[in-house]
Amino acid sequence: FMRTCSLSAALQLCETLGEYSRLLKQLEFHGCEIRAQTRSQQNAIEGFVFRNGKHTFSLVTKEDKIKIVPKSGTEFSFQVNGNRVGFWGDQIM
Repeated sequence: FMRTCSLSAALQLCETLGEYSRLLKQLEFHGCEIRAQTRSQQNAIEGFVFRNGKHTFSLVTKEDKIKIVPKSGTEFSFQVNGNRVGFWGDQIM
């Protein structure tokens, strides 16, 4: 279940990177299925956000493992209405 789906229209209306970054900071990520790829990892981590900290996301993977992912230097993405939306964690800190 992804709570951000209701914001898909707002994401599409963002005309500037500044507007996009402000909107990302307001999103509620709890319960979202998200993909995280750090610069040092070869494989992405996928899971559901259960904690959105100031500097990290805490994810539960499909294998029921907990992963703490730093926001800084990590590229995140999630799906909204079949489209993948990506952002850098630095944009939401």
